[in-house]
Amino acid sequence: MPEVTEQNRPAMADGNLDATFGASATEGFGYVNKTIVQPDGKIIAVGLFQRANGARTYGIARFNSDGTLDTVFNTGGGANAAILAVALQSDGKIVIGGAFTSFNNQIVNRIVRLNANGSIDSSFGTAVAFNNQINDILILPEGKIIVGGSFS
Repeated sequence: MPEVTEQNRPAMADGNLDATFGASATEGFGYVNKTIVQPDGKIIAVGLFQRANGARTYGIARFNSDGTLDTVFNTGGGANAAILAVALQSDGKIVIGGAFTSFNNQIVNRIVRLNANGSIDSSFGTAVAFNNQINDILILPEGKIIVGGSFS
């Protein structure tokens, strides 16, 4: 383990919450299932919730690095059921999967790819229909997408 010095000491080494981080808990029923941090420091949270920082989000929200809600990220109507998996592609697009069958009022069969601003990427083929939920998504270095879940 590297030596801890004043230059590399974690900000909250005592384990206390970082009071400067402004994200409030998601609101409504449910939970946050997964989070990912983008290269720019923004944080994407997915799960089963209705609001984040007072705004309607329906299962997905993106926060700025200081914890405030990123209002540029607009997913419209969001998911109609739980989002259980999230992965970030090298081009900044976001692939999500879960128990949902529609996203922003469009049928998506439990998987959808979003543009960096939260809108649905219509170039992503959703002709493959999953008959049950997606629990995990992995993006391979060459860009291929692997999904795992309860589907057959």
